[in-house]
Order: sequence, then structure tokens, then C-alpha cells
Amino acid sequence: VNPPVPVEPIGVGFKIPGPTEVTCAELALGVGEKHECCYVIIKNATVINSALPGNDMLIADATGQVNVDSWSNPLYDSLNTGKYKYPPNGTGIDIKGYIRSNPYGTGFEIAPMTSADITILSNPPLITNVTRQPVAPKSSDDVLISAKIIDTTGGVSLAQVHYRINNGRWQVGSMAGVDSIYTLTIPKLADNSFVQYFIRSSDNVGDWSSMPGDTSTSQYFYIVRDGGLTIKDLQWTPFKDRNSGYLGMEVTVSGIVTASPDDILGDYILQDKEQPWCGIWVNDAAHTPHRGDSVRVTATVEESIGLTRLNFITNLDSLGTGYKIEPLKLTTGQARTGSVEAESYEGVLIEFNNVFVSNPFPDVTQNYGEIEINDGTGGYRVDENGTYPGNFDSTYALNDKFEKVIGIGWFSFNNYKLKPRSAEDVIGYQPSAVKENNPRFELSYDLRQNYPNPFNPTTTISYRIGKRQLVELTIYNIMGQKIRTLVSDFKNAGQYFIQWDGRNDKGAQVTSGVYFYSLQAGDFIKTNKMVLLR
Repeated sequence: VNPPVPVEPIGVGFKIPGPTEVTCAELALGVGEKHECCYVIIKNATVINSALPGNDMLIADATGQVNVDSWSNPLYDSLNTGKYKYPPNGTGIDIKGYIRSNPYGTGFEIAPMTSADITILSNPPLITNVTRQPVAPKSSDDVLISAKIIDTTGGVSLAQVHYRINNGRWQVGSMAGVDSIYTLTIPKLADNSFVQYFIRSSDNVGDWSSMPGDTSTSQYFYIVRDGGLTIKDLQWTPFKDRNSGYLGMEVTVSGIVTASPDDILGDYILQDKEQPWCGIWVNDAAHTPHRGDSVRVTATVEESIGLTRLNFITNLDSLGTGYKIEPLKLTTGQARTGSVEAESYEGVLIEFNNVFVSNPFPDVTQNYGEIEINDGTGGYRVDENGTYPGNFDSTYALNDKFEKVIGIGWFSFNNYKLKPRSAEDVIGYQPSAVKENNPRFELSYDLRQNYPNPFNPTTTISYRIGKRQLVELTIYNIMGQKIRTLVSDFKNAGQYFIQWDGRNDKGAQVTSGVYFYSLQAGDFIKTNKMVLLR
């Protein structure tokens, strides 16, 4: 609705139709559209991963896999407050909920309204708090694997660590348990040994669980390093889930700053070699190193919507200044989404030569200021989000050419893409046709989809106006009540970015739910919807 209007109830007490039974395969990309917004049930499913980011869960039946989303307020609130926890990996369930397209465009997902929509069919042991000591072992270290394992229906009958060394045969060791804490020691190994492992447990009625839940796509692993960890050790993974072997663990690495807080989202990028896998994003608001600085960082490894980064920095040491990392020269086909190499360039300084704009609007109407470039080997996105507001999708047209485009390899919203650090990274621009003062930009208006969405705790809203005038950007709740005025001022023509922190005009946090944000500039009015998940 544009602008948003209040919703008027016309009655209560109507009976909700019962759910339609579907399989996971019926919710796949290309076939699940007919079930969107419908109430369904998936029977005899198994929990594969009960700890996905954003309070989500992965389940599977005999036909495939489906994501379980917690976008309903009752379920999200009960998960977020700890009143409810998803069942352990390996649990058999029936699950009811509503269907929507997932935010990454890879299929459809099911959203239960409350925990009562998840019916337990079996109760395997719950495996949590998996740790190893030391986190980054040397050849002189035994490695202690530990996990908390609890069974609520009669007790744990067996706990095992399955592990192998340098892709050799699998070995199985029984874990010793004391007060629900189960441990096993992997003996010391030679420098550079690659160790992968997972934990399995069963109860006295034969129900099994494992951690990670789907060991075909995800396993724990580490590399024995006498010389200390490298950035590649944190980034490289042989598994489909793309998770680091050091996920959730505190590590120390060194590198050269290739993008400073002035370049990339207020954070910085480290790289220790001019090779794939050797760059990483550091989420650090407390320190402001400059390009070319050599630093040593102690921080925790995490995955942020599919992008590996360092967070919760506990120490940063300066090791010198004036260093230089040269960008890797690639083809767009090497780095594009779908390439087997694409993951290896995440966080790496890369360069593309003699490219043209193959798609000026790759996100169609819901764009994020991105374009797609191509050197003839495949399209690769260029992202404007960050300090450099390149405004690519309004500045550049189809078949425009660049002599060179440089930036940091990135991943967001299910796409690999490039983040230029400044205007100097876009070199040798050659328009495909003469443009008179670029009227398509100067006279256009737009209000883009907020990023990220859903969000917690902040989101960025981008809008564009065509001439100087009074601009009002306002946020409404689902009842059409105004809760926050973000902008009420005269603005010159141009592109603008503003953040909303989930607070109302009085500074109080608003609750989880659906909100509308509306832009009015002269005769232009546009409203978009966003979702806040606390």
C-alpha cells in the first residue's frame, strides 16, 4: 500500500483451514511458488542443523532439504529469549507453517507460527558446546575434543569422535563422559597435518544425532601449524557449507591492511599473501589502521551471512607501515557467482581489466546500486555499498567500458561481488554513448529496498532525488502509525544513505515485526516494507 493505511478488522473467530501436506522437493526453486503464503505440513522430516544463523533451522525428508525460518514474532521471541530451543540434530519431526520465498532467492522456506507447530517424533541426544584445546595446535600438542551431550529420554549410551588425518581412513574413538561432558584426545601430529572430525551419539532406544548435523556438507577441522595460523587457514574450507574450521574460536593472525576503515563500511580488510584465500574482513570499530599498515589481530572467527570475518577483537598490535599488496589479476568468470574459485577470492584484493557493463540493473527493480561487469568470460557484480557511493546502477549504462576495476572480493545476498574502495579503483571509464550531464541520474527518483532485510539491530535505507527540494523519509508500523522521522529537510539532487537503528522518535526500541518506510519528495511518493527481527 502506498502510502500505508491502517488495517481495519472486520471480524474474529474464523476457522483457519488445515495445512496441506507437502514434501521438501515441492518447495524447491522453480516449483514452490504455488505454495507461497499457504499453510502446509511436512511430515517425517529430520533436523539436519538446529543452529543456523538468525534463529533458523535446516530440515530434510526423503526428497530434499528446506530451511525453517523464525520470522513469526511468537517463535522468534521464544527462541531469542531462550524459552524454546529447536530440537537436536537427528530429531524426527512433523512441522507446520507458512511458506515464503527465502531472502537469497534459492528456494522457499517454512515458517512455523509457534513452537507448537513442531511435533517431536524422536528424541536423540543433544550435542552442544563442542570445543577443542588448543584451538590452533602445534606438532607438540595433543588435542582435547570436548562436547556436552544430554539425553532426556533415558540416557546417553554411546558418544564417539570420528576423525581422519590427511584424508586417510576414518578412525572412531569412544568419548569418556563425566557429568554430561564427553571428551576424547587426538594425539599430537606432524606439522601441516590436516585433521577433520565430527561427533556422533546415541541413546538407549537407538536414536542417533551428530554434530555437525549433515557431515556430508560440514565437518570440524584444523591444521597443525608450528609457525602459527595464516589467513588462508581461517578462510579455506573443503566443505559445501563454506564455514571456517575455526568458526567461533579466538585466533591470532597477521596481515597487511588492503582496505581501511575509510574505505569499507568502517571496518578493514587484512591480507597476508598475494594469493587466493589470503584476505579477510575485520569487524572492528575500535581501531583505525591505514592502508599499508602491518598488524597482528586477536579476534573470534565468525560467519556473517555467508562472509567469513574476524569479530570481537581483543588485541591489535602494529607491526609497521608502508607495505603494499598487489591485486590479483582475474577474469570475471573466475570470480563470478557459480565459479568453483569464487569463494577463494573473498576478502582478497582483485583486479579486472578491459571489462564492459553487461547488466546495469542485475537486481531489476529491487537493486542495491550494483552493476554487472564482464570481460567475455561471465558476468560479475560490482557493489556500491560502503563508503564509496559509486551509484553504479544510475551512473553507468549497458556496454560502458572500463580499462580497469579494482576492489575487495565480497559475498552478500547469495552473490559474489566486488567492492571498490574509492573512485580511484574505477579506472579508464569509456561511455558507450555520449550522455548529456547524465539526465537519467539527475532527474530520477527512487527508494530502494533496505539492506539487510530482515535486519537486527540496524539497516541502511538508500534513496535518490532528482532536484533540490524538501525530502521526508518516515517509518510506520503495520497499523499505519508514524513511529520515526528519519529525514525532514531540504536535500540537493543525489543519492543518499541513512541508517535506522530500530528506535522510535523517543529513542525507545520498537518490537520485532513488519514496518513500512515512505519517501516523499515533491510529487514522488514511494513506500517499501522491511522486517525487524529482535
